[in-house]
Amino acid sequence: PPVLRVAFPGDGGAMRTMAWVLVVGVLLVLLETTFVTAVTQVPLQSLTAIAAEGATGRELRLEGPGATLQLGNDFRFVHTEPDVLVASMRGQPVLSLRDLEPRDPAAVLKPHHPHALLFNSNTTVTKRLELENTLHIGSERQWKLVHWENFDVGVVRGWNNASLTSCGGSNHKMLGGYCNFGQGKIGKTFNGLPKHKYLRMTARVTFIDEWKGETITASLDNKLVWSDTFDWCPKVFAFVCSPFSVCGDENFSDRFNVLVDATIPHDSEQLRVDFESFQEQTNPCNQSWGFADVMLFIR
Repeated sequence: PPVLRVAFPGDGGAMRTMAWVLVVGVLLVLLETTFVTAVTQVPLQSLTAIAAEGATGRELRLEGPGATLQLGNDFRFVHTEPDVLVASMRGQPVLSLRDLEPRDPAAVLKPHHPHALLFNSNTTVTKRLELENTLHIGSERQWKLVHWENFDVGVVRGWNNASLTSCGGSNHKMLGGYCNFGQGKIGKTFNGLPKHKYLRMTARVTFIDEWKGETITASLDNKLVWSDTFDWCPKVFAFVCSPFSVCGDENFSDRFNVLVDATIPHDSEQLRVDFESFQEQTNPCNQSWGFADVMLFIR
């Protein structure tokens, strides 16, 4: 049968004892008429009501496997086994909260992983999800974004050239751009990376104006990890090409947002990132380039 426990700090006394006898009597009547008659099908091991002097609220505690809290006809919370709480809607489990020791120390988000929040529904919708540590899908650890060079805010830190431009009336800014970057290397050293075993770098590179098959490369810690080329007119005769220009000289085509995506084994808290152009012309107003959205991921 349910057990009612009332805790009230303070000294004893005949009047206090009589008052609490009356309180207990009233609560027992309430329990008999409300809880017992409404949820007699729920095996409660104990029911505790705690009232304390100076407290701002009350606590209703349902303890033991099988303890159930029913909200209306659709929502139910059930204590199914030690340290397991299951929430269901219309008879279907939608969420489980577990706090058990893992059977497999390497297990991740399995039913017996400690402090695991399990979503049983086929579809889960959230407006915002923040993770303080790492994300696993199944047993696979996912990439964690640790740095994003967002030049749209108009701030450049650490790069050896801080020129910012935009093209085609867009508000999206790139480092470099028309008449800014020509031959040479642009780089930055990132410090304070969290502990990791692998590193992934992504970025977007733009070729502007009279490129004739020359190359731009990307290096991580002085090791080449990516390269690409651009020829504004791959035909034998340039006059047969119809230029599509968004930036710079309208007589030449451009190539925008070429994806850079490179992954390397890496465990240092420091990383050097370099982009380098091997273009033929030295005047950046004839042949230029830039990059944006440099992102660093670890796992």
